[in-house]
Amino acid sequence: MRLVGRLLEFTWFCALGAALVISALTTDRRAREVEENPSFCDPFGYLQMAQNISQAAAAGKAPRFTLESPHTRLLIDLMKKQEVPLPVWDEMVAPLAYHYFPAADHVGVQYLPGAGLLLALFPEGRALHGLNRLVIAIFLVAGLIMLVAAAVKRLPVSAGFFSLALILGLEILARIDNASFSINALLAPLLLSALCLSGAWAVQSKNPSDLRWPWLLTFLAGLLFGFAMLARLPVILLLPGVLLLLWPANLRSVLKSAWLPFALGVILTGLIPMMVHQSRVAGAWYLPTYGHENTEAHSLARVGPNLSYYLTGKASTEHWVLPVIFLGCLGLFFWSSRPPSTEWPATFLRRLSWSRLVAAALLMLGSSTAFFLTHFATASYYLVPATFGTVLMLALGSFALERHDLASIRGRGWFRTALPLTAIALSLAPGLIVMGRVWSNYVPASVEFQPKQFSLPAELADESAWVWACSLSGTLWYYARKPAHKLSSTNADTRELVYRFVRQRGEPQYIVTDDEGMQAVAKEIVELGATLERRGEVDGYPYFLIHWPAYGSR
Repeated sequence: MRLVGRLLEFTWFCALGAALVISALTTDRRAREVEENPSFCDPFGYLQMAQNISQAAAAGKAPRFTLESPHTRLLIDLMKKQEVPLPVWDEMVAPLAYHYFPAADHVGVQYLPGAGLLLALFPEGRALHGLNRLVIAIFLVAGLIMLVAAAVKRLPVSAGFFSLALILGLEILARIDNASFSINALLAPLLLSALCLSGAWAVQSKNPSDLRWPWLLTFLAGLLFGFAMLARLPVILLLPGVLLLLWPANLRSVLKSAWLPFALGVILTGLIPMMVHQSRVAGAWYLPTYGHENTEAHSLARVGPNLSYYLTGKASTEHWVLPVIFLGCLGLFFWSSRPPSTEWPATFLRRLSWSRLVAAALLMLGSSTAFFLTHFATASYYLVPATFGTVLMLALGSFALERHDLASIRGRGWFRTALPLTAIALSLAPGLIVMGRVWSNYVPASVEFQPKQFSLPAELADESAWVWACSLSGTLWYYARKPAHKLSSTNADTRELVYRFVRQRGEPQYIVTDDEGMQAVAKEIVELGATLERRGEVDGYPYFLIHWPAYGSR
């Protein structure tokens, strides 16, 4: 009977390992089909930052995440002279992901530099693929190592939980496409940070009196968590849950607890670089770099629409994992025997308990959910860090809490036997679901997307030509350093002011109808009396030369 049990355990671990390998392969095949295209908002913003970092490193200088051009400065000066309110034009003068910062008097990027730093590790044109493969490799290696450790310790349920967390991260990476490269960049630091904390608990459990390795691992976890914040600022919303997990035995022992090294790491790689970046870009460390829709005041009136969006829209694709992991934890709780109630002699890391683990996970998930449910802007990936972080915390916490004995089930009545068997089924469900999802999401071999080829028509590249565009405003700057201005982000009066200003300079104006907003602007131009002469295409979008009537813009 014991041999049969060992064989079943071995089969279970092998199946989880195979599922992880297949999921990693599928994720790589899906990710390689994504084109590295510096168009739209996030792709351009992060790729432009990576380009700035690479060029600055080659020149031996600190990178600057600002841009300047004669046309940009002329528009800024015009808006100031005409006393146009800043919110009307600060985004119009810049490409997507950039806007004007009055305190610094320049146009700068709205993102933190963490994702750009990781993208800059790889050659331009293949940076996104390089980053994705690095993340996949880290997930795969970490998963296989932890599965071996779980097999040695005979922790099959925890292995299933951890596989679920890794498969979730890989599915997120496979589906994120070009939405936001910051999600790609934060997955590996969050995973490694959690593994370091898990390692600190494991080391201290073996030798509670020696705190050197636990202190170092917790400090490293803080460094990685801080870098994840530098890749995507909302990761800071996960911090309350982590601090609750690391809660000291009493507040008088804070300086001797895990709070100190973890906070020190977060400050060094997260808060300090973030404050320096905001000072250089926005003009002061306390000024935000994000645009208006991300700095709007939170409102309870947004809860209803946002709840509907996150429960039924694209953002709902990862939420299935939360009830699965919580039900699995419930099953493991009832199946596992209770650990001794004695506390470890050291005050650095307290013995983990189900109550503190679940409370920390709920706080991590709740803090982020409450923030984004009242937030003005919505995006399908806003809740991804909280979802992944919550599942990862519960999965790794289960390694310290899984204690079970199948032999104790025998010899009971049918009712007392049914309860633990139900608990076993619930606790094994995450691992079984992992195996099923791997095959349902399997993707056959595919051809890798080649680096984008871009050419700018000579008439648009002319220094005297003014270009009105939106989705391609970043693309033109990234490849050709050609400024393009998002007239769709301002009002009709300001647009007419700009048209007249450029006409008075006697310089040509071109419009690229690269989205619905710019199509509306083109229609408005025609209504003002101008005609549009189609001149060709740029990156697949038509562009037109604007001919204004001799008597003016009306």
